[in-house]
Amino acid sequence: MALSSIPEVPDVSVVACISVDIPNSLKDHLVLPISSHGKVISRAPVQITEIEERPGGVLVRWGEIEEEHDQEVSEFKLQFCSGSTRSNDDKKFTWATVCEGQYTGFVVRHLQVRKPYSFRLCCRGEEEKKWSRCSVPVVAMTSIPHYQWSDANDSYMTNSEGTTATKVTAESHQVLYSKGAAYSCGHSIVFKVVETGSIHEDDGIGLCISNEIQNTLKIPGSLFLSSTGAVYVNGEKMKTRLPAISANSVIMFETEQIEHKKIRATIESGEKSVTFDWKLERELIENQFTDRSVGFGMSVQNSKTTNLYFAMCVLCENWKVSIE
Repeated sequence: MALSSIPEVPDVSVVACISVDIPNSLKDHLVLPISSHGKVISRAPVQITEIEERPGGVLVRWGEIEEEHDQEVSEFKLQFCSGSTRSNDDKKFTWATVCEGQYTGFVVRHLQVRKPYSFRLCCRGEEEKKWSRCSVPVVAMTSIPHYQWSDANDSYMTNSEGTTATKVTAESHQVLYSKGAAYSCGHSIVFKVVETGSIHEDDGIGLCISNEIQNTLKIPGSLFLSSTGAVYVNGEKMKTRLPAISANSVIMFETEQIEHKKIRATIESGEKSVTFDWKLERELIENQFTDRSVGFGMSVQNSKTTNLYFAMCVLCENWKVSIE
């Protein structure tokens, strides 16, 4: 047989894996109860379709197998566990629920780099109380380190993981950058404001194309959200405002590179979001990657990624901001 004629081996998630050995004498006794109270299906009604690496985590996407479910699916539940398993019945593994709702994708964060994790999914319809059986677990991992703040600025103190930064001096405004150009266009990044000090117009967070020493983020090459809710693109104040930053604020930046020197950026804070086209005057930082495997039969393809620095700039002490 020619190599080109060998049939493709299907993924284990789409292969039925039920094995039953029943004496013929019991057949008639079993057929009626099974047909009256349930049915046998070849696979779970929902399946994980894609897993992509994220800094310190993975993005899991899934889809519904329509022919395997009688009712329209209204809710999904994503679970994961530490370690590698292909069985839902292995008692050595403890599953934790990380997402429950109508989503069809979710970023699982706070994972250890290059450590395998197993993911599975189930669903239920609007009128159903019980969850469906779970999909075959998929094993994946991330090779991208967590986002981290730089520890090179004496005006700030970072925690042991580098994910939280606290302003410790009140001498002047100081910009604290990320540890390298770690943010890749096309992804989202979340800032959580744990605590705030006194608020000034020049306080805030943002994205930058460089990490040059600065005492403000209202500059060309920067996308900046001020603590007052004002948005600055390349140092120019926009008319649209977002809610003022306060303790417990959660702010998300999401970007898409639409041209070589143009980025479409969305900032979301509270219940409001704004989108701008961010035009740049200098070359962006580009990293070249090849395909990277993140699990059994799953990979992320990155030909080029445009990387940016994330940053914060505050004057007073006690500002504390974490990054995800």
